[in-house]
Amino acid sequence: MLPFKNKTKKKTLVAIEMGTSKMVLGMAETRSDGILTLTGLWAQRSAGVRKGEIVGASQAGQQLKRLILEAEKEAGRHITDGAYLLLSGSHLRCDKRTHRLEISPEEDAHVTAKDTETLAAEATEKAQSEWADDRWHVATIPRSFRIDGGSRVSDPVGMNATKLEGDFLVVHGIASHLKNLVSKVKELKIDIETFSLSPIASAHAVLGEEQRDQGTLVIDMGGGLTHYAVYQHGNVDGMGVIGVGGDHVTQDISRAFNLPVSHSDKLKREHGIACLDRTQRNQIINLKSEITFGGAAIYVESLMQVVRARWEETFEIIKGEVGGETLKLLGGGVVLTGGSARTPGIERLANEVFGLPVQAVGREARGAVRSILNAEKEIDQPEYSTVLGGLMLAHEQEMKKGAALKPLVFLKGILEKVRVLY
Repeated sequence: MLPFKNKTKKKTLVAIEMGTSKMVLGMAETRSDGILTLTGLWAQRSAGVRKGEIVGASQAGQQLKRLILEAEKEAGRHITDGAYLLLSGSHLRCDKRTHRLEISPEEDAHVTAKDTETLAAEATEKAQSEWADDRWHVATIPRSFRIDGGSRVSDPVGMNATKLEGDFLVVHGIASHLKNLVSKVKELKIDIETFSLSPIASAHAVLGEEQRDQGTLVIDMGGGLTHYAVYQHGNVDGMGVIGVGGDHVTQDISRAFNLPVSHSDKLKREHGIACLDRTQRNQIINLKSEITFGGAAIYVESLMQVVRARWEETFEIIKGEVGGETLKLLGGGVVLTGGSARTPGIERLANEVFGLPVQAVGREARGAVRSILNAEKEIDQPEYSTVLGGLMLAHEQEMKKGAALKPLVFLKGILEKVRVLY
C-alpha cells in the first residue's frame, strides 16, 4: 500500500454495535502510512434492544450514552469524527438478483465503472418493485460479474465486452427499525460516517484473503441474533440474519429445568456443551440452594440435549438458506465466531450439520483481524469480532478515499449519501 505524503497524520475511527446482550464501542487510530492501531474496546450490558432492534428508546439511549462517556474518559479524547454504525436486525433480508446490460456493439468497447453502477441500480430497482411499502433498501452488494457469458470475474472494469452480466445481493429492512437505530446515535451528537452490515463485518474480522478466495461460511453466534456470511472467489456471495442467539439457549434451559433465568445463564456459561463425551454421560451438576432458590441437580447429558437442540436447529436453518450446492464449493469450510462460539463441542456439532471442516474463533481460527495492532488479546474474545471487523472496513475505506468505489446504495430518507461498507 502506498503511503500518503504526511506520514504522521492520524485519524480516530469509532465503530458502534448495539446488540441484544451488549453494546460495544471500538476505537482505533488509522495512520496515513496504512497502519491501524487498536485504541480500545468498551462494552456495556445492553438495554432497550432486542434482536438488533430498538424496543425501548429511552433505555437504549441512556445505555449508549454511558458507553460513549466511558470510552471517551478512558481513551482521553472526545469522539469528534463520525462513527461507523454496525447495522443488524432480524428484519434484514437479502435477495439475490441477476441483471444484464448491453455495453456497445463496437469491437473495442470496454466496461466502465458507470456500467457497473448502472447494472447495480437496475438490479436494485427491479428488487424494490417486489417489496412491501414499509421496507427500505439498505445496500446492493456485487457478488460477481460475467463478460459476454464467460467465467465469473470480481471486477470487470476496463475489460473488453459487449454484454455485462452482474450477480448482486440486495439487502433491505424495515424503515422504522432503521430510523430508530440511527436516531439514538444522532441524539448523542455523534455523526454517523457510514454503516457496516454486521454479518460482513464479522466475516471481515475472522477471514483471511485465502479463506475468502477458497469459499468460507462465517457464522456469528450472538446473544439475540445469529448472523452468517458466505464468501466465494474473494467476494460476499450471501448473507443472512437468524432471530436466534445465546439468550434463547438460556430461556430453553430455564424452561427445561424450571430455573430462574439468572441461574440458567450461569449454568449455560459454566457447564453448557453441544456434544457429549462418554465420560460425561452420567455426570451431575449440583446447583447450590440460596435464599430464593432451592437448588437443583441436573445431568450433564440432559443439559447437553437442550443446548444442542437449539444450535442444531439454527445451523439447519442456515444450511437450508445457504443451499447444499453452495456448501459443496466452500473449500475454506465454516468459521464460528460470536460469544456462543465458546460453547464446548460447538465445532463438532457444526461439522455434523454442514459436513465441512469447522473452526471456532478463540481456538484455532485467527483470521485477518491480526492486521489491527494490539488485537492479539481481543481476537480470543469472539464476541468482539463484529466491532473489530467494522473498524477494519472503516480503515480500508479511509485508505481508499478518492479512489473508485464499488456500486453503493444509500439509506434514503434516513441520511443522505451514507455509504454502506462491505
